[in-house]
Amino acid sequence: MSKFAVPVLVVVSLFLLPACSGDRVGKPEPRLSLIESHPLSIPEPSGLSLASDGLSLWTVSDASNQVYRIDFEGRLLEKLPFVGSDLEGVSIRTGGLWVVEERKSDLVAIDLEGQIVEALHLETGGDGKSGLEGVCEFGPEGGLLLLNEKNPSLILELDSDLQIVDVQTPIAEADYSGIAPANGEGEFWIVSDKARKLFLWNRESGRVMEFPLDFDKAEGVAVSADGRIYIVSDSTEKLYVFELEGL
Repeated sequence: MSKFAVPVLVVVSLFLLPACSGDRVGKPEPRLSLIESHPLSIPEPSGLSLASDGLSLWTVSDASNQVYRIDFEGRLLEKLPFVGSDLEGVSIRTGGLWVVEERKSDLVAIDLEGQIVEALHLETGGDGKSGLEGVCEFGPEGGLLLLNEKNPSLILELDSDLQIVDVQTPIAEADYSGIAPANGEGEFWIVSDKARKLFLWNRESGRVMEFPLDFDKAEGVAVSADGRIYIVSDSTEKLYVFELEGL
């Protein structure tokens, strides 16, 4: 297992809400609308990712510590034999998945048969109870963004060689629960359990917008090709489906 330490010098983003841009003048503010919710048969779902087929979702359970594939209405399609340790996040990768193990502070690559391909340990400086929480792969080169939940709250950027190339602390008032690529270049959706919010975040300019969530323990987020936003709740054990209106 490889081991990397987070650099001591942390790049801090001042993460202020930007003023409205000129192209939004006179337009209504975007609104996040709940379309439907679906009960899950998965205990304590935590983490969410659009599957490679674009027609289903991957999630993990921090109760059973297994990985599941579900459809867009929450029905169970598949359970992998892999059993991790305190699983909190999941993302697709070429030929398989990335999962994160919070207490061990490990990033693990598995194939679609549930076999471990690679594992990476990261020293995030946390207390082990609020460690790695989310992961998403992005860009043509296969870079990764990893969330450290809190104490400290961090977003770690890794390149395709799994080397840390940037560290940010962009949302001071929130812990981090899940992350997914948004439709805009360099933009990502981040859910926060503590703040009960969904944030749209840009790697260069910081927070773009935010929306309150009226349920507890939002732990994972994913976006389908048609722009629908899916969020899982650990405590309600439901899959929530949203549409973003007014963009």
